[in-house]
Amino acid sequence: MDENDVTANILLMPGEEIFFHKEEPGATSALEAISGGNRVWKLGVTTRRIVAQKREATCFGTCQLTAREDCWPIENVAKVSVLSGEFMGYSVPLLWEMAQKYFLIALVFDFMHSFIKANILDFFGEAATDPTVLKCIYGLNIFMYILCNLLFLLAVVYSFAVMWLVVFPMSLVKVYLTREMEEEGNPINHISSWCCGMKNNSKPMESFTFKTADAYKAYQAIMAARAGVVSCL
Repeated sequence: MDENDVTANILLMPGEEIFFHKEEPGATSALEAISGGNRVWKLGVTTRRIVAQKREATCFGTCQLTAREDCWPIENVAKVSVLSGEFMGYSVPLLWEMAQKYFLIALVFDFMHSFIKANILDFFGEAATDPTVLKCIYGLNIFMYILCNLLFLLAVVYSFAVMWLVVFPMSLVKVYLTREMEEEGNPINHISSWCCGMKNNSKPMESFTFKTADAYKAYQAIMAARAGVVSCL
């Protein structure tokens, strides 16, 4: 094994074949890289098991440190889901609809703000010279200004989400197991939870984000291995 990349390969057992072995694109870990991490997930599917490989490389020395590999027997797979074209649970048509809706609402509130700002002094008349009324007018203008900008910002976020999913289509692969086998975070947390009497939060498996074509290849590989296919290469 390469000590600089312990997740480069999967150590196979005799008679075991690899159906799928790819890592997530670097863009999926951009936020974590900015925050100081170096997260690389790889999903491996063989005729006998599913292998999840996580690498957190450090800048000390020449060898890679803090790598983690989790493995599940293929018999424990109950269901595989492929979620394509989604952003925070919303599909592309719904995202586009929400972007148009927020643009329209922001435009309406902007017209309202312009109308109120142009006529509010005339509406109050002589009372507009009162310091308390002036503070209320000022507060109302600030509130309308912030509200219009927030609505416009939401519309921009949803629009960028649509463009990102259209230009760079990604899909989420999630594997559900027949029983709870994966602890949240580090496996040591399970021991501390048992010692302290705390309830352990389990989840089926880590989710992987791939390009749409690779996501469906991973899905087909898992289902082929689950069905006992000899080779799908």
